[in-house]
Amino acid sequence: GHGVPQDLLQAYVWLSLAVKGYPAAEEHRPAAIKTREALEKVLPEADRRKAERLIEQWRAKPAARPEANTVS
Repeated sequence: GHGVPQDLLQAYVWLSLAVKGYPAAEEHRPAAIKTREALEKVLPEADRRKAERLIEQWRAKPAARPEANTVS
């Protein structure tokens, strides 16, 4: 976003989680993979290892209001 510091480690984490969560046919999956691969080239190895640990530890939180996730 504009006006906030870049955090390449967090970007790598969220892109990796998106790639894992997208079905193979999801139209945005190839762009997420391509962007993540570009980040891999500039992210220091120590940050990438830290990101991989964060990805392994990440668990989705249940919705506070499950009914908010339903479409009527």
